Parts: sequence; C-alpha cells; structure tokens
Amino acid sequence: MFNKDIQKWARQLAAQIIRPLANLGITPNTFTLIGLFFSVVTAVVISQGLFVIGGLLVLFTGIFDLFDGATARLRNIETTFGAFLDSTLDRYSEAIILGGYCSMHFFIQRCRTTCGLRDRCNCG
Repeated sequence: MFNKDIQKWARQLAAQIIRPLANLGITPNTFTLIGLFFSVVTAVVISQGLFVIGGLLVLFTGIFDLFDGATARLRNIETTFGAFLDSTLDRYSEAIILGGYCSMHFFIQRCRTTCGLRDRCNCG
C-alpha cells in the first residue's frame, strides 16, 4: 500500500483530471464498467502473449478505478452500492486479467504437448 502522502497526491491529481468529465454527467458506475471492459481487452491482449502492451493496458485500466472514486467524491454522490459495485468489479477485473494469462499459458503448454518440441510448432 502507498503511504498517505502519495494517496493524497494521487487523489488530488485525479480530482483535477476528472472535474471536466464530472460536469458532463458521467457517473462513477460508468467508469467502473469501462474499467471492467478494458480488463477484458487486457486479458485478450495478454492471452496473445503481448505482455508489454498488456502491462500498459493494466495501468490504463487502473486509471478508471481511480476515476470512479474521484467522481463520486467530487460530485458528492458516494453510495454503499457504488462502493460495493466498485470493489466487486475490481476483483472480477483482476480475475479476468489472470484468466488471460492462464489461457495463454495453457495454449502454449497444449501446443508443446501436441507438437512434442517447441521448436517445431509456432506457439511462442
């Protein structure tokens, strides 16, 4: 976990970035769902073995997790349901991304078993 100074700085930065979007009426739950969508995209990218792009997408996806809380605080619309939804979908996002990695590993292992040797098959 980050110390309180870093957390405070990140929250202030997120509030400054999110202020124009909050005025457009985008809800915190929308940011949460966008983050979940990008987690699926990230899992697909990682399952293809593109780890650098996948890592960058993990960071990009994390921004939406920061934005949902900032939007709720900025617009003063924090709810118990919103906090529960955010927390639950965060765990789903983590599981989805892990699933992308596992599916890539499973494909390579299956390919090696089928081909016998890694050099003979085009599986990474």
